[in-house]
Amino acid sequence: MDVLLLMIPSSIFLGILFLIMFIISVYTGQFDDIDSQAVRILLDDKED
Repeated sequence: MDVLLLMIPSSIFLGILFLIMFIISVYTGQFDDIDSQAVRILLDDKED
């Protein structure tokens, strides 16, 4: 039962930490263009 006193605050702390990291990544623009990276490998950009 004592382990719950450690696990509950640590899980809340990790949840808040990941939420802050997600919000920072959204504001820095890492999710702005998610389609071009998947399509870019299929395109041949060499002009022969």
